[in-house]
Amino acid sequence: MKRKVVSILIAVMLLCSFMAIPVQAADPDDIEASIVKGLEWLAAQQQPDGSWSPGYEPVALTGFALVKLCDRAYETGYSPFDPNYMYSEEVEKGLEYLFGDASAAGVGICFAAGGYETYSTGIAMMAIAATRAPDTIVPSGFYAGQTFKQVLQGNVDYLAWGQCDAPAAPRGGWNYAPNQGWADQSNTGYAVLGLRYAEADIYGFKCNISPWVKPELDFWINYVQNPDGGSDYDGTWDQSNLLRTGNLLFEQSFVSIPEADSRVQGAISFIQNNWVGGTDSQAMYCLMKGLQSYDIDTITVGGNPVDWYDVLADYIIAQQHPDGYWDGLGWNQMLDTVFALLTLEKVSPPPPVDVEFDMPACACDVDGYDVEVTYTVERIPSTGTVEVYKDSVLYDTITLTDFSGTESKLYTIVSDTPGMHTWKAVIDVTTGAGAQAHAEDDDVINVCETPDVLDIPDQTAPFETFDLDDYIVYGGAGSISWINSTPPLGWTVAIDGENVVTVTAPEGAGDPVIITFTASTEYCQALALVCSDSDDATFIPNLPPDCSEAYADPGCLWSPNHKFVDIVIMGVTDPDGDPITINIDAITSDEPTASDKGSGGEKHAPDASGIGTDTAAVRAERSGTSDGRVYMIWFTASDGRGGECEGSVMVKVPHDQSSEDCTAIDSGQDYDATQMN
Repeated sequence: MKRKVVSILIAVMLLCSFMAIPVQAADPDDIEASIVKGLEWLAAQQQPDGSWSPGYEPVALTGFALVKLCDRAYETGYSPFDPNYMYSEEVEKGLEYLFGDASAAGVGICFAAGGYETYSTGIAMMAIAATRAPDTIVPSGFYAGQTFKQVLQGNVDYLAWGQCDAPAAPRGGWNYAPNQGWADQSNTGYAVLGLRYAEADIYGFKCNISPWVKPELDFWINYVQNPDGGSDYDGTWDQSNLLRTGNLLFEQSFVSIPEADSRVQGAISFIQNNWVGGTDSQAMYCLMKGLQSYDIDTITVGGNPVDWYDVLADYIIAQQHPDGYWDGLGWNQMLDTVFALLTLEKVSPPPPVDVEFDMPACACDVDGYDVEVTYTVERIPSTGTVEVYKDSVLYDTITLTDFSGTESKLYTIVSDTPGMHTWKAVIDVTTGAGAQAHAEDDDVINVCETPDVLDIPDQTAPFETFDLDDYIVYGGAGSISWINSTPPLGWTVAIDGENVVTVTAPEGAGDPVIITFTASTEYCQALALVCSDSDDATFIPNLPPDCSEAYADPGCLWSPNHKFVDIVIMGVTDPDGDPITINIDAITSDEPTASDKGSGGEKHAPDASGIGTDTAAVRAERSGTSDGRVYMIWFTASDGRGGECEGSVMVKVPHDQSSEDCTAIDSGQDYDATQMN
């Protein structure tokens, strides 16, 4: 009971002190003036060795001071290492001292070895991350020559190793030293703060936290949260307070517990139900980072909205000494001052954001490719943009309004110019409380030139050989290979080493055949990307002329006057419509030309001519003692494309005109009519 009365009295006293603060919220100019004065005092306290407060936890206090000085540099538009920044020398000296204290641990790197390792390491991590200079070289100590990021990643690994393990009840928390089977909310709060700084995109380190850390921390959160929603010290249901509950709220946001979750709402309710305004400097700092981690601007106290930051800022400014420092807020001058300064400027890491590309390493120019941009804002609804650039030119802007979660946008690039193309995405968001977060990602794609196959001419047999390289446009560096589609049975298509094509149709082929010729080149050996283009060429086989309907014109000669008559071969056709050429091969007769009785004899012999021409000439003559003469004209018809047919036509010289159908009996084509016989 006595303890309860004391607690009530303390609460009443704090409430009274809070009520004495002017109702008017602190003016931004007043806040700025307070910060400037506080920084002047803080910088002046640096020791010759670069530390702050050598008598009491110098590593932790040096880390806090550096966090404040580095953040102030960026707030005023400088790098903390810029000689034009008024506190750049203090920053460099402080970092040299800080890194000089770093040492190897069981796993990773710690600070203040043998002392308050968890506190000191977590705060030193905040200071290193606050430089936003991951590639800067460590100037001193055991890790001189390594980068800031290498040391900070070692710190992250150390805290992962030092986390309290199962089966201990407080699993997932941290104690003063690594993995002691016991944990408390103060050490855990600073371990988590260091981890948050190390992973936050805005600081540029993006350290990798072991995958078990956050799930294990969730066990601790459940263990240490009391039924009243607040947090006790070590999970033994000790009395909850605002400092520990501020840490609890920050831890809940770190493991991405949604604000609507009953555990988060319980912590917020505890803060609202126990709100006293200005209080212990560390408690105000822990409340600030917890509330800001969920982007909470106002809380409800006694049914009324309260701007918690205005209340704390008013109280802090009112407590500042004329020389710029703070004391009497629960700690010493150094700690009260750094807590007050950090609270005034709301120095708490913004929500983790991320943006990533998913795109192929290579693509063919005419085939195009897909680019997917995935962007994430964790926990806190934020407003801003995702800007997508292609080759340094703004390609698209995605507007985010009160956005949290993960979404993607797909861009389909139908075609692109050959060469290397760089895509970049930048996400910038601001929470309702003004915390800013930034992340970016870029990726490069090699767009490869596709050979352009021109129109390969169609052909009609006889087919000519042709060079495929005469039908391609290509300016790339790759080698071109040609292939053809499989032809029908009996057809052959051969591409030799010089890319010269020979097409052969089988005998008797009648239908046209389409052959596809494809030129391709391979890129990105690991992906075996093939870029190709094709063209179809039609090959039409040649059908020979048809001699089956041939006839002689004229086919009957009268009278037998021994004169030559020109005979034209008629009735030969070509199924392809090709022009036909006739060649007379031979002319025979069933009667001798000179020795037959009753004919013209040697005087009118031989009786035919025209061999090798397209027109035959035969003599109108027959034996008067026989049954009429029959000439047979033998010929070859050609279509000029290799197609030929052979035939013969009959020319009759009847014995007389007793019959209307020009009767003459073929007694056998035994005589060459172009010769004397």
